[in-house]
Amino acid sequence: MKLYHLWIAVLLTLALSLPAGFALGQGMNAEIEAAKKSLADNPVLQNRTRLGALQYNEGNRLLGENNAAEAAKSMQAAVWTFEDGDGSIAENSVEFENVRYGLAYSLRESGNPMEAVLVLEKMIQVNPGNDQARYLLGVTLINSGGDKNLDKGVKVLSKLSKEGQPPYNERASQAVTRQLYNLSTVLHAAGKKDRAADLLAMIGESVGNGKGASTEENNKVRFATGAYMIENGDSYGALEQFESIKESDPNFTSASGKKLDEVLSRTYYRAGRDQLEAGGETAGELALEMFTKAGETGDPNSAGILHGKAAAYALTGNEEGFKKESEALQKANPEYFKEISIEVDVQLEQIKE
Repeated sequence: MKLYHLWIAVLLTLALSLPAGFALGQGMNAEIEAAKKSLADNPVLQNRTRLGALQYNEGNRLLGENNAAEAAKSMQAAVWTFEDGDGSIAENSVEFENVRYGLAYSLRESGNPMEAVLVLEKMIQVNPGNDQARYLLGVTLINSGGDKNLDKGVKVLSKLSKEGQPPYNERASQAVTRQLYNLSTVLHAAGKKDRAADLLAMIGESVGNGKGASTEENNKVRFATGAYMIENGDSYGALEQFESIKESDPNFTSASGKKLDEVLSRTYYRAGRDQLEAGGETAGELALEMFTKAGETGDPNSAGILHGKAAAYALTGNEEGFKKESEALQKANPEYFKEISIEVDVQLEQIKE
């Protein structure tokens, strides 16, 4: 990615002071050395700005060649050139901000994220409204490693998403969603399931549920959140996530190829089982609702769903409903019904009592 924010003042200076078609690489280095001499001989603002612009452009050229380490050296030289001006180039000027941003970006790309963080924090200290620097700071912190830096980076981007101006407020929301989702999948695969779930929760807490990225990306976050909730025994929480996906994309399919209705059916069934196990005055009615929805999104004649509905009717004392579902189960899966026939007889006797 090339830096693209050359400032007008520098362009004007270069247009006036550089010969047409000046060479890059060795030619540029010659121009820089000449500019250094001009500044030493005559330390006026125009010569200082010209040298800094040349050093910045050389850094930008090196970035374009994927040589971030050398680019950082050139960008650092540009910063020093401006800093040596004894305030003649204001720190909050566009010129100064751009060379510092170029330095931070080069440091980050060359594998020195914490050095980039120091430069970016300095920029924000000088100009708290520099949304570009705030965005790069947040992303750099998240990717620099360690929970402390990650949490700090999320806070930076969360604040930017709420207070910043386009396009960086929108990019901040997207970055939080994408970065935390990707990291959560890595942690989950590594067996760190609790931390993976925490990261997904941070997305909603930081930028709001469903507001961070594209519909597809937001739904991936919801799906992963639902899957983690199922692992932790929260079937109703998982349903909230999956039902939200269905509202925006009924044809959603997970990365592993699972269709949304199949997942919903299994989750409704699990929620029904959870209700039966939990018991209580309304457990039968709530369980019946879940098993019915499981049939609507999946196979209504599956043994598990029919068995669940029969058990729910038994819990509510509804003999007619119990018999209906038991007969349907016997017809759909005789072998399975034979295995639970004793249970069915006991439940029927309990209803009659």
